[in-house]
Amino acid sequence: MIVITFVVVLMGTVGVAAFIVNNKTEKISVLQSNIIVLEDQNSLLRTEKEAAAYQLESIAQELEINKKPIRIRSPVDFPIMRVMAKPGDTAEILAKREGSTIEVLRALNPWLENEEKLIVGQMFWLPKR
Repeated sequence: MIVITFVVVLMGTVGVAAFIVNNKTEKISVLQSNIIVLEDQNSLLRTEKEAAAYQLESIAQELEINKKPIRIRSPVDFPIMRVMAKPGDTAEILAKREGSTIEVLRALNPWLENEEKLIVGQMFWLPKR
């Protein structure tokens, strides 16, 4: 009876070992299948990423080509102001009074011809102080 018990225990142990091996083999098979699926998904994602990068580059190039000033319909603060000539003003006197130079006055007012005699009330552009 001891022999039969030993054989039954041995067969049970072999059966358990076979079950463990089969279970591990199934897990390996499932993991290998998962790896294949993940590699396929990775490949698809890589392709989508490349397509998105190409599309982004195309949009960036299009924006660069189509840059145009946009007209706005609101007040804009320019760094220049209008000043008016007073009696006895010359271009040099006007520029000094407004804290500027004759060169800047000429640059902002290219129509200025006679710098010695300015017309009273004549308007000029100068930088804001």
